[in-house]
Amino acid sequence: MGKTILKMTILFLLCVPVFAQETPEDLGKMVFDVFKNKEIETLKKLTQSANEALDFYTKLDSTVFSGKEADFKRKYIYRDSVFQKKCVAIMTGKAGVNFDSAILKDIKYLEKPLGQTSTGNALVKTYLEIYFLSENKKYSLQFKGIHKIDEVWKLGESVRIKEETD
Repeated sequence: MGKTILKMTILFLLCVPVFAQETPEDLGKMVFDVFKNKEIETLKKLTQSANEALDFYTKLDSTVFSGKEADFKRKYIYRDSVFQKKCVAIMTGKAGVNFDSAILKDIKYLEKPLGQTSTGNALVKTYLEIYFLSENKKYSLQFKGIHKIDEVWKLGESVRIKEETD
């Protein structure tokens, strides 16, 4: 009986998605918790893979990377490694911010229209800004290029941290 319950529980956990960032705000809350708890492996799961990014951009304009897919993936993998290193540096305090005492204040999702692709689809740059307090200072953690991939929001191109000076 106990083994059956254990097997059913494992099967259920394997079938249920671990992450449910259905909105940019959901993603922002999850990312804040990841940074606060220094969950480096979880951060990787919240970030677009090279294949996901290529699929996203190809859906916008199928001609943009035609014949250049391998080059895009190679460059994306390099950029992603830089992105991951920056995130780890920020979450571990190397950027001068203590996430241990951080308190989430606000999350903003922004879109900046950039025009249209050659196929007529709207081209939009997306941003996620996470505002928080730490040691009596206000900061924003800013991500550029977040996208909805298979109905789940994921991080993309770049990250920076900024002290806000209201």
